[in-house]
Formats: sequence, C-alpha cells, structure tokens
Amino acid sequence: MTPPTHLKVLIWGKTYPELSSKHAETVCTGAVDDRGRPVRLYPVPLRYLQGAQQYRLYDIIEVRAAHNPRDNRPESHRIVPDSLTIVGRVPPDDQEWAGRREWIFRHTSWHFESLDDLDEARLRDATSMGLIRPGRIERVYIKEKKAAARREFEEKWETVTSQQDLFLPEYKSLEFLSHEIRIVWRCAVPCERCGQEPHDMMVLDWGLPPLHRELLPAPADLGRHRPLVPQAPGTAAPVLGGEQAPAAVRAKMLDLTGVARGPRVGQDPPVTVLRVAFEAGERDPAV
Repeated sequence: MTPPTHLKVLIWGKTYPELSSKHAETVCTGAVDDRGRPVRLYPVPLRYLQGAQQYRLYDIIEVRAAHNPRDNRPESHRIVPDSLTIVGRVPPDDQEWAGRREWIFRHTSWHFESLDDLDEARLRDATSMGLIRPGRIERVYIKEKKAAARREFEEKWETVTSQQDLFLPEYKSLEFLSHEIRIVWRCAVPCERCGQEPHDMMVLDWGLPPLHRELLPAPADLGRHRPLVPQAPGTAAPVLGGEQAPAAVRAKMLDLTGVARGPRVGQDPPVTVLRVAFEAGERDPAV
C-alpha cells in the first residue's frame, strides 16, 4: 500500500452500513476534495469512530488516506481512522446551495452526459464515480427482498458478533431493511439503454431507514402512496442513492438531492444531477 497522504474533502454521500467480518461494519462515503476531484473513502467503520469523528453530509474533514492496492478504482482511498478530524461544514444557503455547488462542480472531469458515458470511462480508465443529469424521474417504488437476503444478513450478523474483538466493547445493532426502495429514471441526454428502457436502481443512502419504515405499510407503488417524485425535468427528487447490476457492473447512486442542482444558465432553471458510482463485480474489493 502506498504511504498515506493528507486529504481535505467535503462529504456528499454515505451508504447504509454493511456488515463486515473484518471491520464489524463499513460505510462507503462519497466525497470531493478541495480541487473538486471525486474521492471514495472505503471502508469506514463510521459508527465505531469517536463521536467527534462521526461526520455528517456536507461536513469538511481532514484525514490521512492511501490508495488500496486491492482496489483499482482511482477514486478509492483507505483512511487512517485516528487521523480523521472534522474541520468545517458547508451549510445550506438561500442561493440554491451555492457553497456546496462550488465544491461539487469545481472539477468537471467526472461529469458525464449519460450513464453509458460513465460506463465507457469505467472501461477505459477504471473511473468509478461521476455526476449525471437525469432528464426524467419516472417512478419510485418499493420491492420486498427475497428471504435469502434476510438469512444471509442474520448469518453474517452471527459471524460478526461472535468474534472476540478487544477494541469493540459492544456491537451496535443494525437494522435489516426488508424492502428495497428503487428509482426509475432516464438520462437528460438519452443513452442507448434508457433510450429503450429507463434505468431502475436501488436506493442505498444512509437516509433510507426512516423512509423505509414510513413506507412499509404503503402500496408497492410509491407514486400512488405519496407524490415524492416530481415528473418534470430539471427538478430534484427527495430520494437518495441507488443500485443496478447490468452484467458485471454495479452502479451506486450515493446522492440525489438539491445540492446536485447545477448552476443556472441564463434564465434556465438549475439542473438536477444524479450521482452515480460504478463498481465492477458483485462485491467491493476493499471489504
């Protein structure tokens, strides 16, 4: 592993924790550095860090981190947990979150017209994170997970909590999410795939559990339950995250919020940006 270097980043996305036999649990964190370049911090045992180190969305942190030789994605960094310090925060403002957009839109090398363009970059140079502007969000719905998913979660929980770890006085409870919340959308510049069928992705954001609990009694079609998703292009949907698995590629949308709105062009409304992080294979190599 290369020696750790100093990073200063703005946190813009966190996935729901996953159980890990090595780290108890891990969180994949999407960030952008002070030059505007995308950064993935993984694995991060976020709930097991000291309270003052448990960052929130849009916190600015400083941390020592290094590229993991087992992970060929150029954005991925493994942190030195004890070095993590929260040094600031970019709050919302009345200028369409101008302060946050200044970080997110500073470096356009990871901005893409469509999901196909991002996939091409992944195949070309292992790019695994990017911003995509959705043209239309067509549906948000919930889907029950298979019984095998619950069994796998419970078996892994037993494996993790049965380990003797001198550094963990106790294991924190982790809720199994029995349903997926999925989002159906098309690129603003239609790619070959969504020109035929829209993209259908699963929400992975850490903000999911409250929404998950609220929606469980609802009909499977979230659109009939509550009009959370605007249908007009260029508007933001209050739903975070996502996943799909075409062949050997898995896409994770780590954030879909107002911060993702791009700058105005003349009198045009601010665009919505869908954040998608590609991962090759079924499992993260850094687990």
